[in-house]
Amino acid sequence: MPMPEVTVTVTVTPRPSPSPSPRPIRVGYVPQRGAYGATSTVRDLEESGQASRLTHAVYAFANIDPTSLTCLAGVTRPPAPDPEDPDQGDGAGDAWADYQRGFTAAESLDGRADPPDARLAGNFNQLKKLKARHSNLKTLVSIGGWTYSKYFSDVARTAATRQRFVKSCLDAYIRGDLPGVGSRGGPGSAAGVFDGIDVDWEWPGEEGHLGNHVGADDRRHLTALLAEFRAQLDALGAANGRHYLLTVYVPAEPGRVKAGFDLQKLTGVVDFVTVQSGGRHALREGTILR
Repeated sequence: MPMPEVTVTVTVTPRPSPSPSPRPIRVGYVPQRGAYGATSTVRDLEESGQASRLTHAVYAFANIDPTSLTCLAGVTRPPAPDPEDPDQGDGAGDAWADYQRGFTAAESLDGRADPPDARLAGNFNQLKKLKARHSNLKTLVSIGGWTYSKYFSDVARTAATRQRFVKSCLDAYIRGDLPGVGSRGGPGSAAGVFDGIDVDWEWPGEEGHLGNHVGADDRRHLTALLAEFRAQLDALGAANGRHYLLTVYVPAEPGRVKAGFDLQKLTGVVDFVTVQSGGRHALREGTILR
């Protein structure tokens, strides 16, 4: 059985606080492509023992709709095969892997197949089962990544675009209102799967993937986008009597940090920051607590 493609972090730098320090944060990726069986599945994560070591599992990745500039959900369309294509990620997504694919009993975390009439299946249902086994495990959906960051500069540019984008992400992944496809999806179908949002903009202030949109004010707009996420998550949390998480992915390269990340401001908005340790597919480590 292949080992799960997850990352475990062990380094934590808490911000000064009068309260006792929390337990170490250990963050790992759960890859969307695990639904295909070619890579690790949520069941592999559990059976390897890795799940019990994690505090947070990050599901990667969600995309941005290039037309409406909202969170893109409900589409199944692979990215263009050429990584040098500037439009590689436009309109791409995998709703089939996310919540439509029925896992067999042999693939499922609990040995139970997804019923054909279940509103939630796929990776999302497996994550929900994983959380039921590990009550302290928190899950986040990561928006962006290397291939899906092209339109972050556009969604972050104005107060109106930020508000619309953030609301759409909370609707899909926190409220769980997934687009209906056959028996799958529908209002509230994914409620409870995710405990928060991870913003993985690669990179504000400078080009990441070929063709990414870049603006002179990306650094300031990233902080404003995170503040909008914080405000809407807190408002929803106040209504639900809980706290929703917000995290951000930051590069290790000083030049990229200077160009796009106001660390002093954003660390006061997010719950924690994860820091890239190397190349664009590097591990997450070096957590900074809110």
